[in-house]
Amino acid sequence: RLNVFRRTGKACPRCGTTVTRMVVAQRSSHICANCQPLQEEEARPNRKCRVLPGHQGR
Repeated sequence: RLNVFRRTGKACPRCGTTVTRMVVAQRSSHICANCQPLQEEEARPNRKCRVLPGHQGR
């Protein structure tokens, strides 16, 4: 859904929190921190990360 797309600095239509814009991989993302909170590390599903040659893993 594009409820907050291009609404940077304006109120979220759902909760009224100010919409923020962040750039991820050179792409804009518009978010409402109240309606779209970050997941806690423990709540994320376990994923196996691939380590590319020449890079260090976690």
